[in-house]
Amino acid sequence: MARTVEDLALLYSIIAGPDGRDTDVPPVPVDAVPKLQLKQLRVAFAPTFPGLPVAADIRAVVEELAQQLNRFGVVVEEAALPEVDFKRDLSRAGALIGMVIGAFQPEENKPPTPLAHYLAALHRRD
Repeated sequence: MARTVEDLALLYSIIAGPDGRDTDVPPVPVDAVPKLQLKQLRVAFAPTFPGLPVAADIRAVVEELAQQLNRFGVVVEEAALPEVDFKRDLSRAGALIGMVIGAFQPEENKPPTPLAHYLAALHRRD
């Protein structure tokens, strides 16, 4: 995304805040990034994700970065990430997608659902 923190700050200032096409996105003020000393920071890191494989070289780089930050005075702690049940979460996402598709393609002789009315109103608004 960027080569420097300053580039990221510029990118963030461009993409943050309201979208002229989506009125559901509230305005977000973008303040200047304060200058911080490394010793003022606390960083949590996770060299792995529960239930997912992480390449050894990626894990090694993440752990080395954590050690380097610690040597510079940053408070560094390994984060304990919660277990994620991807099958369950994908199943739930599939059910939601099915509801949305069903709202736009209702069965014959059935009245439109409240979701269908809501989505139609959003479509008309847009």
